[in-house]
Amino acid sequence: MDEIRYVAGLPYSEEVLNFLLNKFRVQEPITLSLDATVEDVHAFFTDLRDGGIENSIVAVTRSENSLEDELVGICLNHVDPKTEEHHSGNEFDPFKDYKEEVDTGPYKERNANRLNAFIGALEGDVHYTLGRVDRIFHVDVICVDRAYSRQGIASELLRRSLQHGRDLGCDRVSTVATAQASQHLFRKAGFYTIRELPFSCFRENRIPIFRNLPDGGRSGLLMAYTLKDDEEEDMR
Repeated sequence: MDEIRYVAGLPYSEEVLNFLLNKFRVQEPITLSLDATVEDVHAFFTDLRDGGIENSIVAVTRSENSLEDELVGICLNHVDPKTEEHHSGNEFDPFKDYKEEVDTGPYKERNANRLNAFIGALEGDVHYTLGRVDRIFHVDVICVDRAYSRQGIASELLRRSLQHGRDLGCDRVSTVATAQASQHLFRKAGFYTIRELPFSCFRENRIPIFRNLPDGGRSGLLMAYTLKDDEEEDMR
């Protein structure tokens, strides 16, 4: 078995983008349900990479006959400081149609705007949702190459990322989990669900956008984890 090393992702910026396009895209249930092409998600994944590469952790290995590292897993993270403005959270509307959000999204590719709208609907104003916190550590993407699954790589990437969040002085961690495997991973690590959006309720022109997900998933989840409890915050 090849030795797995865990390192900062910043020096692997281009490799991370290629991993998102060629590994994550074909393993993530919601992109598979859209039959999303590389062109569909290139700009969206580039933004994900750019936003999360500075605080990312990656798993790499190197074969005996190679001089270059191979990425086998990534965890993209970013830090969201508290802003002065706080907006009340919107109550979930199961009858909402998201056509306008898709039509007016920031990307020219419709599938990219669908993904962006779904994540935005789940995240909402996460600072308001999580209460009085100064810095939120977001886990944006965690993914392991299928060829290296069941080796504990995802758990180790998450463990190291949570420690990085502590080192940065963050109060809470949040993540949007759409695959059943990632939801299980976060629950096992101690995350709890604070918002749920059933795929059947995420509609465009009254038709669900994500259908027949290959893992049988039924909902996307906004999940959170506490790095500092309220007593620790009061002592600062």
